[in-house]
Amino acid sequence: MDQYHLYQRNGKEIFDKYCSSTENRPVMLPRAPNQKYIDVYPQEGEPGPSFALDIQQQLNYEAEVTVYRSLQDSDENIIVLHNFQFTHHQYRLCDKKHVRKGCRKCKSASNVEGECDFLVIGETFFVLIEVKNIKNNLPEGKKDKVEQSRILSGTFNKSVQQRKKTTQLIKAIGKRSKVLQFTAYPEFSKEFHEEFQLKP
Repeated sequence: MDQYHLYQRNGKEIFDKYCSSTENRPVMLPRAPNQKYIDVYPQEGEPGPSFALDIQQQLNYEAEVTVYRSLQDSDENIIVLHNFQFTHHQYRLCDKKHVRKGCRKCKSASNVEGECDFLVIGETFFVLIEVKNIKNNLPEGKKDKVEQSRILSGTFNKSVQQRKKTTQLIKAIGKRSKVLQFTAYPEFSKEFHEEFQLKP
């Protein structure tokens, strides 16, 4: 059995096991968010840079959990894939126009080609959601609106780039597929919303 048909078989097994319910409720995959937490704290002295990075990643993950729970509580008949990833090899299997000759990525086809925080699959549409923890990115005590707008713009532009590859994958499978894209800021308070917004 070649790789393409192996993916098909595995996909069918997953669909039959988890996604064949007739109830109007979301199918969440994985069934619960993968836990990411800090279990080792500095014993002596000030925490180093790696510890600060762990704290930031933890806060970012908690923002994703907020979105996960919101999708889980909806009454829509959808499939929600959390932390969706695919390799270059998987991408080229779906893109019939892909030319391997001269493609540098094909030399390391097992590397991650694209990823998305949430891929929502409906009957007639796909929804891509990138989650950004803007509260964690704003400097504490800083009220500079220009700086706040710069940070918001930076996280939004990054989310657009992150969604791009996943959109290309979906379009390679079905070029007429309807793809909706969003950037979610679950920690974005009304205070910030009133102070600044992105302008076209």
